[in-house]
Amino acid sequence: MGRRIGRTRRESSRKGPRRDQPFLLRYPKAVLAVAVSLLIALAIVGTGTEDRLDPTTLDVPGTESLRGNEILRQHFGDSAPFVILLKGPGPAIDRQGPELIDALREDPRVTTLSPWDRGSVERLRPTPNKALIIADFHVDTRTSLNETVPHLNEVLEETIEPPVEATQTGYASLSLAIQEDSLEAAHRGELIALPFLLLILLLVFRSPIAALIPLAFGFVTVVASRGILYWFTGWFEIDAFALVVCSMMGLALGVDYALLMVSRFREELAEGVEPVEAARLTRRHAGRTVVFAGSTLLLSMIVSLFILPGSLLASLAGTVCMVVILSVGVATVVGPAILTLFGTNIDRWRFGKTAPAGGRSRLMVMVGAALKKPALAALLIGALLLVLAGPAIGLKTGPPSPEQLSKDSPARQDAEFIDGEIGQGFDAPFQVIAVSPHGPITDAKNLAALDNFQRKLAKTPGVQAVIGPGRATERVEPLQALGNSVLSSEGNIGPVKQLGRLGRSLDVAAGGVGQLRDGISEASDGAGLLALGSGRAAEGAQLIANGLTRALGGSQEAITALDRFAKGSRQLENGIDLATVGAFRLKIGLRDALPNLRVNLLRRSKILRKALNADANEKLPQLIPPAQVAEAELKAALAQLEEMTIGKDDPKYAGTLEAVRKATAAVTGKDPVSGAPYDPKPETPEVEPYTGLPAELGALDERLLEDWEQAKQINYWLITFKNEIKSALRGAEKLEEGLRELHGGSSRLAAGAARLARESRRLGDGITQLSGGAVRLVSGLDDLGDGAEALQEALAAGVGESAPLETGLEEASVQVLAGRHRIRKQAGQVADSSPGLFNSGYFVLSALDGTPPETRQQVSETIDLERGGQAATMLVISDYSFNTAGSIALNKKLNADASELAEKADLQTGVAGAPAQLNDYSRVTRERMPWVIIAITIATFLVLMIVLRALLLAAIAVALNLLTVAVAFGVLTLLFHIPDSWPLGGHNYVDAVGATLIFGLVFGLSIDYAVFLLSRMREHYDKHGDNAAAVDFGLSRTAGVITGAAMIMMVVFIAFAGAPIATVSQLGVGLTVAVILDATVVRIVLLPALMLILGDRVWWLPKPLARVIPKLSV
Repeated sequence: MGRRIGRTRRESSRKGPRRDQPFLLRYPKAVLAVAVSLLIALAIVGTGTEDRLDPTTLDVPGTESLRGNEILRQHFGDSAPFVILLKGPGPAIDRQGPELIDALREDPRVTTLSPWDRGSVERLRPTPNKALIIADFHVDTRTSLNETVPHLNEVLEETIEPPVEATQTGYASLSLAIQEDSLEAAHRGELIALPFLLLILLLVFRSPIAALIPLAFGFVTVVASRGILYWFTGWFEIDAFALVVCSMMGLALGVDYALLMVSRFREELAEGVEPVEAARLTRRHAGRTVVFAGSTLLLSMIVSLFILPGSLLASLAGTVCMVVILSVGVATVVGPAILTLFGTNIDRWRFGKTAPAGGRSRLMVMVGAALKKPALAALLIGALLLVLAGPAIGLKTGPPSPEQLSKDSPARQDAEFIDGEIGQGFDAPFQVIAVSPHGPITDAKNLAALDNFQRKLAKTPGVQAVIGPGRATERVEPLQALGNSVLSSEGNIGPVKQLGRLGRSLDVAAGGVGQLRDGISEASDGAGLLALGSGRAAEGAQLIANGLTRALGGSQEAITALDRFAKGSRQLENGIDLATVGAFRLKIGLRDALPNLRVNLLRRSKILRKALNADANEKLPQLIPPAQVAEAELKAALAQLEEMTIGKDDPKYAGTLEAVRKATAAVTGKDPVSGAPYDPKPETPEVEPYTGLPAELGALDERLLEDWEQAKQINYWLITFKNEIKSALRGAEKLEEGLRELHGGSSRLAAGAARLARESRRLGDGITQLSGGAVRLVSGLDDLGDGAEALQEALAAGVGESAPLETGLEEASVQVLAGRHRIRKQAGQVADSSPGLFNSGYFVLSALDGTPPETRQQVSETIDLERGGQAATMLVISDYSFNTAGSIALNKKLNADASELAEKADLQTGVAGAPAQLNDYSRVTRERMPWVIIAITIATFLVLMIVLRALLLAAIAVALNLLTVAVAFGVLTLLFHIPDSWPLGGHNYVDAVGATLIFGLVFGLSIDYAVFLLSRMREHYDKHGDNAAAVDFGLSRTAGVITGAAMIMMVVFIAFAGAPIATVSQLGVGLTVAVILDATVVRIVLLPALMLILGDRVWWLPKPLARVIPKLSV
């Protein structure tokens, strides 16, 4: 060993890079330049990581909730439901509630369920001063977090005015709060951990340069890991908790691994090795330890990766794997290059005393004292650990929920407020989905089954209300009844009955034609009499001719007037065109003005009103008493100064007295000596007199109250003005529609006027012709006698010619009655061939699809009209909140009932919704936790057995790992009993995510410490064969480093343990307890004590295994 070191010294004395050294050590500046370039690139990329994070996904493959949610998404699209509670006076709610619904429905994707809908659920209006609105934005989860929640809050702020208060909650709102609190916890933990890490490193190394290197490695690991996470977000779902784990483990591992590298480098320098060779030896020995330590932690995470349910835990395990690889890479690749560049300067500015060579530290003195009686030490420590681990039997785990947020979180307060006002369950509804594989869900059989199922659900204990397709299909029942009546009566209803009456009426008409023929015969006789009166008619015709002559003159005037009327009609048409354009511009202007009024005037009016209210009612009342006190004290001080006798000789007395007089005058408003009014601005005499600070503040308070009242009136006026603009907008729309209709009428009027003018001209021509005809009539009447005789003959002929009409009417009567018979016959055939035509699902579906838009939107919430009508859903509102025993029991009941419905009605069913998803996630996580424990335990045992080549020692190390984890869970269970008002209190279960990570991380980190300690013991035992000496050697060489590393991790984990969000806090507490116990009493006291008790037997390995297992140097 000595020859090797000596040779190293001689070889290392050469200047310049040695070609036999690794590339990383020959060109450290190039390595560092590349590393810095990569770091800068990753740091720039990492700034956008938070914007690419996904919301927490709790889907677990193979579960009923995932299957139900996939069916629901397939038939109804994405869903993002929110619950909105309006509280205030009833009339104000009835006025603002519909306005809010209109504002929400401006987005065509949004569907709402409210007390103002027809047939709404009674529980939506529990009392007159409370109203509940359920709004579904139908977007994916990421959009709901990033866009919908802020949009909804903005709509509520703009639409809802005092005295009404609006509160909203939902899965997206709670998830966004958890995400934001997780990110805040990551930033907060980093800021808290860094200074304490620097302090610990300074105490360990007693050199600022040596301390800053591990701290820089931790910082580099965190920054670079965020940049890598940015690329991961494009391939996997990474949520905010992964970023917390990235920060926590990046700091802990980055600093921890760098600590091992720097410690070994300083040891090599202390032995006289040149810096380059020391860096090489550090990379060879400490680097190998770092690689093995990272590999063990990586192994734990990879084992978990294949067992843990869902993408959330898988993404967290993958994130830890990425951080481990990055930490190991930075420590083993960049670390030696940096150490080479610093060289012996790493110990510059060292402070404090150096431990003497061969001396024992205080820690080793205490450990040695404890190990003098190993049995007693093992008994006491083991008993204490078992007591602390005992509560872990009652450990409860669950999914993320509002309880994970702090009491001060607005999202949690809103959810609890809504639960307290209207009861739990509205923010955690189940959805039962049913799909017909053979056609529409709306056929009679399916609807009957769904109706019975809905009634059954409504009577289930724990169910408040069920909203399903029952109400929607009631709208089609009258139409079905009419169609079924047609078929059952063989068409003998309504118009078909009228055909019978028409046939009989035609028969009566035929009889009337017969009577007509008799009348024509009588008319023929009358024509003979006409011939006798033709002489008198000639005189009358002469009078007609004279009158037509006068009418001819009047017709010319009428033609002129009608021409003017046609011209005016055309001008009216042009004017209405201009009015229509103006109405359209008015509508556009009002529509643009309304958002501007809402966003600018109303919002700023609110801000002004709040500011005036705060100044008048809060700030000024706080200022008046101090002003009054100042006035009284100044008066008292002035009086005391004037009464003084001894101090008047002081040269400063006169100035002090004058200053107090001026201050008194400024506060009271009058000069205390002369009584003259005090004028703060003599150059403005027109201003009202100053009456003193208290009086002026009181007057200002009154004026501010008046201004506040004016601002309040302005706000109310703006609201009224906004509503009037809305009314004007609706009026403008109606005006535009009316003007468009009027434009069409005016066009027709103009065309009619033109035609009337043309016809009037023809009328004038006709009157001229008629006048001439009248003259001819006079002469023609002479021929009337002859014509009357001809008429008599023609009428006589008409009697014979009308005979076919009478016959035709009789035949028509027969044909109509025959047609009625055919219709009834065809209806009977339809009834025989398709008796269930109007009960068909397609008929019901088409009838629902053709309803008015508002009704169709409500129907589409329960029946998938947009996707073929094969599915129906029921919203089940329970009495329970997320992750409660009642919710879990109801979930099981719904699953069983849905399966029964599927079997009886031949439907595909599922239970979906956030509570079902959370319940399945919690259940599957609890079921798989034992498998994770078994798998990691077996993997750890095999690794330790191969490294240590000791079967019993590997088993003891694994058993102590399990005990350490149990203690961590025991402590977390004890925290359940801490009150809400205390730190770390107020939670009754451990997040399943945190529990799984605690187990995997503790096992991985514990293996690091175990291998680091036991490998040195193995090395000494192989050389000397003395178990006790091997134990002492291993402790003396590694206990300090293990304790230092544990202190570093403890500082990091404690920084995150104080986070307000329980998921992060519990993870920090669990890891802190486990690491500090494992690295102190467990690894350096309990484990050595057990080894001393067992003696050499602890190193036993069966010979067959000894021949197979290779010897490794760690």
